[in-house]
Amino acid sequence: MLTIPTAMHSTLFGFAKCKLIFNETRIVSDARIIQLNEAFTEIVQRDEADLLTKYFSELQVKTDDFDWGELLVCLINFVNGKTDDFTVFNQIKTNYRLQLIPQDHDEIICLFTGTTDYSDQLNNLTNRFNTFLTNFPGGIIIESSDFKIQQLNKKFCSMVGLEIDEHELEGTNTSELIDKIKGLFKYPDSFSRRIIFIQNEKKVVLSEELELEDGRLFQIDYIPIIFANGYVENLWIYNDISRRKRIEEALQNQTALQKILMDVSSMYINIPLNQLEDAIHKSLRELGQFVGADRAYVFSYDWIKGICTNTHEWCEEGISPQINELQALPLDTIKIWAGTHKEGKNMNIPDVYELPEGHEVRIPLEQQEIVSLLAIPMMDGDDCIGFVGFDSVKEHHVYTEKEESLLTIFSRMLVNVRQRAELERKLIDEKHKAEAASNAKTEFLANMSHEIRTPMNAILGFSETIYHKTDNPQFKKMIESILSSGNLLLALLNDILDLSKIEADKIDIVKMPVDAINIVNEIKLLFFEKTLKKGVSLSVEIDPMFPKGLLLDEIRFKQIIFNLIGNAIKFTHKGYVRINLLFEAVDELKGQLRVDVIDTGIGIPLDQHELIFDAFRQQSGHSNRLYAGAGLGLSISRQLAEKMNGRIEMSSKPGKGSEFSLIIPDVEICHELIKKSNPFLPIDNVHFEDNMILVVDDVLSNIMAVEGLLDEMGLEIISADSGEMALEILETLTPSLILLDIRMPKMNGYQVAEKVRSSATFKNVPLIALTASVSAKTDQELSVHFDGFLYKPTNKAELVNMLMKYLPYKTISPDSSFEEIDESLSIHLNPEISNKLSEILAILNHDFLPAYSMIKDGMVLFRIEEFGVNLLEFAQKYQFDYLENYSRLILNHVDNVNLMEISSTLNEFPNLLKKIQLIIDERNKNRTNVSSQ
Repeated sequence: MLTIPTAMHSTLFGFAKCKLIFNETRIVSDARIIQLNEAFTEIVQRDEADLLTKYFSELQVKTDDFDWGELLVCLINFVNGKTDDFTVFNQIKTNYRLQLIPQDHDEIICLFTGTTDYSDQLNNLTNRFNTFLTNFPGGIIIESSDFKIQQLNKKFCSMVGLEIDEHELEGTNTSELIDKIKGLFKYPDSFSRRIIFIQNEKKVVLSEELELEDGRLFQIDYIPIIFANGYVENLWIYNDISRRKRIEEALQNQTALQKILMDVSSMYINIPLNQLEDAIHKSLRELGQFVGADRAYVFSYDWIKGICTNTHEWCEEGISPQINELQALPLDTIKIWAGTHKEGKNMNIPDVYELPEGHEVRIPLEQQEIVSLLAIPMMDGDDCIGFVGFDSVKEHHVYTEKEESLLTIFSRMLVNVRQRAELERKLIDEKHKAEAASNAKTEFLANMSHEIRTPMNAILGFSETIYHKTDNPQFKKMIESILSSGNLLLALLNDILDLSKIEADKIDIVKMPVDAINIVNEIKLLFFEKTLKKGVSLSVEIDPMFPKGLLLDEIRFKQIIFNLIGNAIKFTHKGYVRINLLFEAVDELKGQLRVDVIDTGIGIPLDQHELIFDAFRQQSGHSNRLYAGAGLGLSISRQLAEKMNGRIEMSSKPGKGSEFSLIIPDVEICHELIKKSNPFLPIDNVHFEDNMILVVDDVLSNIMAVEGLLDEMGLEIISADSGEMALEILETLTPSLILLDIRMPKMNGYQVAEKVRSSATFKNVPLIALTASVSAKTDQELSVHFDGFLYKPTNKAELVNMLMKYLPYKTISPDSSFEEIDESLSIHLNPEISNKLSEILAILNHDFLPAYSMIKDGMVLFRIEEFGVNLLEFAQKYQFDYLENYSRLILNHVDNVNLMEISSTLNEFPNLLKKIQLIIDERNKNRTNVSSQ
């Protein structure tokens, strides 16, 4: 905006810019001053603050010598076209003339000029004004209404390069001056036309910029000055704003530089390696366009191979790419260039053609039509690994220090990214090596599992066969020790395999409706005998609001609780072990499950709280002979808990005991449990009615073990020691079921199964996998061709139960009468038993009912087994088939550790006695009726 000197403020003119206020019909209803000068405040005799805070309608007071209402009427008439902007309004303020000048945005300028003649003041003002003209930092021209130059200052002449006295131009026509200076401007004709247009318009023009041919920039202000007699003079003010513009451009350039540096920096901080190539190309484009280069690029040095290669390139439109021609350049051809970079120095060449003709550097640059160049080495410490650069092709470019700094920073970023990429690649390589080692370990464990399970299958299989065939109590005890030791070894093997599966992330959590209360009670019963012998109390406390069913992985949940309770009992010699079941519901659908196992055992020092969770580690200072175990339980339990999105917490003090807590959040509540199928009947009473099965295994002892376990069960067993032999047998025989080993030389079990399933004859024959490779394939993979899975070593119960799923069978009594057992245990009596029922019932009530009362709640397995054995001997003595089958059912459940069925079958004992009593009562009644007749 035009700045008016103080000398002109009070006398020359009063200036006020006003904002017009319109009503709904676009009629001016009021106005407000938004800008003014000091002369205006003197004219209207008001303070500036007062004028800038009020509307015209608020300014009028009785003491005013200025009619604001009349001024508002003038504005309204002017806007509506009823007056022109040179109308005199003497009634507004005596001795002043008003000029109205419209602006943009509903604004209007009110310009008051004086009309009173004060000669002395005018002379004084003239002197002051001449001084002002002489010292004003910009150029000033005052011309008359007929465009004659009245005055101009020396500064104007200096600005336009006129080497004459400024007074020589006074009285000349402005058009002559325009002709003299228009050649200075970049667009001379446009400059001339613009000046003439402004003169004719006679409207204020402020801060208009005009560009000169030499790059300077002038800002022009024009103000028409209207005197009392209507005479108009034109005030022109010229200011050279070139320096200010350069500063503004430098600031803008600096801001843009900072922005592009921030953008580039942030881009490369955490960029994924797979996005690096695109990021480099983007950066080259942005940097090249910012500095005005025609080409930007990245090269790499290979000092060992002695070559230099263009790896990335960006080209401005119309500039030919060079990347394909600049691959594997021999360093011998650019010794100076490469040597300069190797020393860490920049190559900044403002003019390629100033280099001597035939110069090593000039020749390749000329071939690429490069006229200016900047190339910055990429330094990794003291080693130069490449360079980044800009090419100018269209015109010469002097690359500044700032542009060098910008490219240097970019080169360092690329070095850092390269270092990070190499580090990440090393980490990836190490990760792959670790995964390979883990896979090798898993494969090793799988192979070891197979190698161990194969002989274990024979050991346990033959041991169980002998156990069932011998009646010698001493031998039975020895065989029981073999079976117990074998199963302990098998449990250890399973723990090791579980650990390897967890580490390889190959254990899947399968959720299903689970009765957690029943699981904990079952585990309690398993340990009840052990705690009883140690004199340690074992109890379970259950939250009254604990849900009946929860959605959990039953096997893994049971495994964790089993380990925690087993550890607590192992390390507790007096006092108690208590299990708390808690459930904190979040809503009706889910909540947090917590199982606390609290003991009064030996405790654990604070510095070993984490150590005990390491695999194969136990609390230091304790011999593994004293506390048997491999130290895997807690490690497996913690990792399984984490797989279930839970955790294990602990607190312990030496000599005070320990508390381990399994905590699983967000466990879903199930209101209905899946009813488990009824267990199979006692396996010793099963007869398969002359079914034929084919056993395929390359290890003879495995075949013999299966034959021994299935002996005297009515099965015809044929065998094959290879897959090829099995297929030959199937060409002539059709078995009822095939037991097929997986790992066999040449043709393995998968290949045999695929061949069998492809045959229409055998596609419906049950195919059971019998394998020691428990971690080689998942059940889902096996299930493509197999109907069931048995893992070596298998026992008789598992084997028979599997066959009962697919083969027809009958259950028989010991006298081989093949009488089927009624599932409801209905009593069938032969004549010999009928006469002894009262005697039998009396013994059962006297000897067995008290024993039943003692064992039914404690669920101590060896006590229940003792009860079953005594009951079986009693039944055999009286040849009471029904009672014998009932006792065998109890013993079978004990052998299989089927706690739910043990409890259910035991609870039938009082009902059995009632049934016998009812039969006796019914027969006595019938006899009485016969006697009375």
